[in-house]
Amino acid sequence: MAGSITVDVLSDGSKRYRSRYRDAGGRQHEKRFTRRVEAQRWLDEQTSAIVTQTWTAPEPGRVTVEAWTAQWLAA
Repeated sequence: MAGSITVDVLSDGSKRYRSRYRDAGGRQHEKRFTRRVEAQRWLDEQTSAIVTQTWTAPEPGRVTVEAWTAQWLAA
């Protein structure tokens, strides 16, 4: 898995770093940061999680408190 970091220059001259990667299914995930070191850290964490097979897709990994409570009460 290879990721990338690109620089976006905003109209006011400030920079944003876009860190992105593709998961095993080919779906792209990205996040923007104000500092390059933060973008690299996030990309490294995601890569590590995929390599160690502890990665969870961001969207399905989110559960609302209401949904979790209903599931917990049913058990």
